[in-house]
Amino acid sequence: MAKESHPPYARGFIDIVLPIIADHGPAVSSAHNTIVAARAGKGLLSSLVAGS
Repeated sequence: MAKESHPPYARGFIDIVLPIIADHGPAVSSAHNTIVAARAGKGLLSSLVAGS
């Protein structure tokens, strides 16, 4: 079976989205801290500061 090529717009989308997903998922410690603080009932600014 021949390998199919993706259209240029799809390759561009994948090039943008894949690094964002890989680098900024919820497993990153700062994102995890922000999520935990938000679920604990802290305000928006407190949650963001906890993640920085």
